[in-house]
Amino acid sequence: MVKVTSKEKFEKLIAYLQEHGYSTEYLKSMRTEMRAVVCLQERGEWHGYRNHYLQYAATITSSGYLRRKKSIVGLLEQFDVRGIYPSGPGNLSHFMKSSHYDCLCEEFRNVIDTYRKVEEKRGVKEPTISISSLNTAVFFHSLQDHGIQSLAQISEQEVIGFFFSDGVQRYGHSFKKNIRAVFKAVRTRFADCDAIMNFLPPIREQRKNIQYITPEEAGRLKSVLDNPDSGLCLREKAMVRLLMYTGLRACDVAALRLEDIDWGMDVIRIVQQKTGVPLTLPLRAVVGNALYDYIVRERPRCDTREVFVSKFPHHRRLGAGSIGGAINAVYDAAGIRMGKGERRGSHIFRHLLAVTLLGNDIPQPVISSTLGHTSPESVEAYLSADFMHLRKCGLSIENFPVRKEVFG
Repeated sequence: MVKVTSKEKFEKLIAYLQEHGYSTEYLKSMRTEMRAVVCLQERGEWHGYRNHYLQYAATITSSGYLRRKKSIVGLLEQFDVRGIYPSGPGNLSHFMKSSHYDCLCEEFRNVIDTYRKVEEKRGVKEPTISISSLNTAVFFHSLQDHGIQSLAQISEQEVIGFFFSDGVQRYGHSFKKNIRAVFKAVRTRFADCDAIMNFLPPIREQRKNIQYITPEEAGRLKSVLDNPDSGLCLREKAMVRLLMYTGLRACDVAALRLEDIDWGMDVIRIVQQKTGVPLTLPLRAVVGNALYDYIVRERPRCDTREVFVSKFPHHRRLGAGSIGGAINAVYDAAGIRMGKGERRGSHIFRHLLAVTLLGNDIPQPVISSTLGHTSPESVEAYLSADFMHLRKCGLSIENFPVRKEVFG
């Protein structure tokens, strides 16, 4: 089998960059670095991308120039070693960044590796496994900083010191729950797991009050979406209508593909990013028309199968984080949520749909199904804003003495 050299690979990368509209300056920077890499390889002086970058770090004094070099070298390493193409100009790779897991001793890494294998076999979803693994890696890394290199060395004092410092709580209930899940999953494989779980402090779960969208705010949002002179593009309007009327998560909106929309049956069929569970939703006219207008009139022609794509020449799919920019543009156009600390984001639309359905006496199991919850109990978090039904539970205070200043 003939080994493909970096030089041959780089020719494919240059062709890809040209095809996807990267700037002349960007291509020039990439070509310069490619020539340097190939030259070192041909002279037998190549010792990997990490060492290549460290040579720059030892001689370059400009922090801005060094950052650009790091980005270019990181992108080349990402493509040459792992076969990953750049996702767009300015893409930042994780080159030269070490995670908490990478810094752990062998026993601590084995605990996390074993947890992953056990939970994957049990069918636990990858996002759940990842967050628990990450939290436990942070926990282990903190203990290592205090000289602890094995499970047997972990004491109750060290565990408490991780969660609380100088009387101030550093990590909450969810963090503790995730760490506990790891030790519980591997308790039969490693000694001392039960003892460590007993060391975990009791931390009460706290839920913040949800800043729900008021009926007035919802009306202003709908008004600006209907206004052709609002200054909003069709992509922004389609995104927000999709969020508002379906309750989809931002990650599912970003991952929505053209083939997920069944125009003949008027439904949207997806597999949820968070849970991996299939979900079918009705395609209401208000959503379907907005999607159709964007796809036909504004969406650029490209090979990307996701519905929502970037406006840059390479037209890549948007990440879940990019949805926030479109949402903020709609909030700004509607003139709402402008104050400091006022909640924006996409999840608030999911909450709006849940409260609207609750207010119309839709049964909770139906709401859970619409929102794609794997547990019917998940909808209970939205009950606190169902004021229409909460008012029916209110008691009159007319027979209790209340100072008039209370209502003054």
